[in-house]
Amino acid sequence: MRFLATLTLAALLMPLSASAAPVRQELSKASSRITFGVQSPNPTLTMNGSFKDYDGLFELSPSKITDSKLELTLNLGSATLPPDQLMQALFVQGILARVAPTPSTFRSSRFEHENGNSYLLHGTYTWMNKIKKISVPVTISEASPSRTRIQLALEGTFSSKEAPRNIEGLAASAAGSEGWTKATLVFTP
Repeated sequence: MRFLATLTLAALLMPLSASAAPVRQELSKASSRITFGVQSPNPTLTMNGSFKDYDGLFELSPSKITDSKLELTLNLGSATLPPDQLMQALFVQGILARVAPTPSTFRSSRFEHENGNSYLLHGTYTWMNKIKKISVPVTISEASPSRTRIQLALEGTFSSKEAPRNIEGLAASAAGSEGWTKATLVFTP
């Protein structure tokens, strides 16, 4: 009788533990989009565009969303601007060629629940062999084993202190500039 009760309990718990296993999802480029823009007193720096080359993984924890993990790799050299921003496109490509156009990577360490479907995503951002800890506000509008949709919107003022040494002179012309990045990231198994 005890054996039967143990077997029954194990059979009932098996589906729960299987559903609690993390679900690995890959970024769907067809459904995702990453855009950016800069507002600046310098007309050459005022622009808006999108990135074409990026990749990502999401490990969904079905039992607790805050235990999920996200990794996003972005090739900054894939920045694309509209045809009416030709001078800005040449400027961006020239700058990126000077600062070693290696991909930048964000790896999350944890999700912190704020309220509703708003989270603060903590992790590290790596570019040009420099690692910086950052926190990114995100909205998780959909999270299931078949599809996860994450949206983010970042805004910030340019800081010339963070400019690579080989473009310090150009960084001075960016004083007073503000930038933004918006992304809709869709992950599927």
